[in-house]
Amino acid sequence: MLQIMCWVNPEDYWYLHSLQEKNIPVNYYGYTFEVEGTGESEGGESKVRVMVVELLNANMAVGFALPKDKTIEGEFKLGFICQDKPTEDIPVVCKLSKEVKRTSYRGDDNAKLEFIGFSLEKFYESKKVAFYLFDLRGARNFPDN
Repeated sequence: MLQIMCWVNPEDYWYLHSLQEKNIPVNYYGYTFEVEGTGESEGGESKVRVMVVELLNANMAVGFALPKDKTIEGEFKLGFICQDKPTEDIPVVCKLSKEVKRTSYRGDDNAKLEFIGFSLEKFYESKKVAFYLFDLRGARNFPDN
């Protein structure tokens, strides 16, 4: 099973830890967010995909920019760590829904990713939810499903 590690603030880690200690399952919802558009210097259409997982009762959401040639299907595991406990991750098994949110933005892939990150950060901030964005586009040896 694919595992993705997430470095979060200690407050979010300990809140998630408290849910685990009380045997409260983490409710989640996962979807994909895509931004398409022409690049100013690339000369063509490009797309940036971010996999988003909302941890509903933990007041946290995480996003992962994926390599262009990779998709995640089925279950995967998120491991949450923080500076207090860098070797003791809190595992959360989840999967993505079929929902894909789409929008357009003109710019290169980094500008698109910045646009997605800023948009999601503001959206979740308005709901008092912590949002983390991890860029996995350059991850070496990203596993196949």
